[in-house]
Amino acid sequence: MSYIFQEYPKWVRAAGVPDKLVKTEDEERAFFEALPPIKPAPKLPQLDHDGDGEPGGSTAPDEDVADLRKAYQAKFGKRPFPGWKADKLKSMIEGTDA
Repeated sequence: MSYIFQEYPKWVRAAGVPDKLVKTEDEERAFFEALPPIKPAPKLPQLDHDGDGEPGGSTAPDEDVADLRKAYQAKFGKRPFPGWKADKLKSMIEGTDA
């Protein structure tokens, strides 16, 4: 009879399984078959950016950001930061955000 000395990884110990001496390969197989099944990740297209299940695409902005950027440039005389969203631009134009 062959003995397999094995210290299980942390995720097995976290599941409440103590380290032990596995006596045979059959016991080891039975142990791993008793573990709960792993759920596979959902199959989505590789380039599904908006989560609708279709490849590509993104959600349309709520406001017309281009008009808000033009208004910001007209008011302040400089171009706004390109990463600002519509709500940030509105608050900057209205003067509620410093």
